[in-house]
Amino acid sequence: MVGVTGDVDMATAPRWRAVLLGAVDRIGEPIGAPAVSLTRGRDPLRADPADGVLWPWRRITSLVVDLTGAGFFGVAGVNLLLAVRSAAVEAGGWALVVAPAGGSARRAIDACGAVERVLALPDLDAALDQFDRAR
Repeated sequence: MVGVTGDVDMATAPRWRAVLLGAVDRIGEPIGAPAVSLTRGRDPLRADPADGVLWPWRRITSLVVDLTGAGFFGVAGVNLLLAVRSAAVEAGGWALVVAPAGGSARRAIDACGAVERVLALPDLDAALDQFDRAR
């Protein structure tokens, strides 16, 4: 999850693009508790994190972009969200956006008719529910 704070406009969108697309680049990476190959004769439940081996069946599959803390949110921000969603799908995952009703981000997303295209949800609980349904 990435929480966006402050304004998202033409001046700040490139910085946020780098942050969010950097997070999308992690889709597909292994996550979870470190493990050690049993062939090395070590107990995986007592693995040393320095070994750097992760459980291979748990992978990052999604990105949640939380816009609750966003201030001004312009069309550049909506275009950014569309690019993030597209990149997430291309990476084999998906992205959800938390944009509370009445906030500037939600108003901009609504005005552009992009609620369904960016998968905008009203709060983090709704995003987590959506994530649970998709698993």
